[in-house]
Amino acid sequence: MDSEFVQELFGSQTNLAGAVQMAGSGKLSLLKTRLGPVLGDESFVEKALERFDRRLEPDGMKKKRRDDFYFEPVAKVIQEFERDKGIKIDDINIGKWDGKRLRTELLVLLHDLTGLKYREIIELPIFSDLHYLSMSRLYHNFRKKKEWSK
Repeated sequence: MDSEFVQELFGSQTNLAGAVQMAGSGKLSLLKTRLGPVLGDESFVEKALERFDRRLEPDGMKKKRRDDFYFEPVAKVIQEFERDKGIKIDDINIGKWDGKRLRTELLVLLHDLTGLKYREIIELPIFSDLHYLSMSRLYHNFRKKKEWSK
């Protein structure tokens, strides 16, 4: 499951639990598994673990979700960003507010369009001064501002 997506939708476990109760699904247990906490009953957890373990099989990578195969190449996303913004990423001045905003916008594009994880994005020089844990906050704050501006 894409826990970042779920967290983005609900904001907290409390909000998620409230949404589940309002939908009439009753109370679901938060079960601890080897993959982390899972919201659901025992049968759901068993099915979820089976689906996760299928990727450990020799042909497991062939069983990825269809959407996983359609990420954009990193170089293409960066090239389009530079063209659209009229600036090379190496020339972005992250010491100024506009530069930080551009860097955050690039972070969102890389995360959404290329499927890169924060630990991979931080390897790019423009992100090297950030801690990977702060990238999630930057990402979610930017997405919230985009939602408010619609």
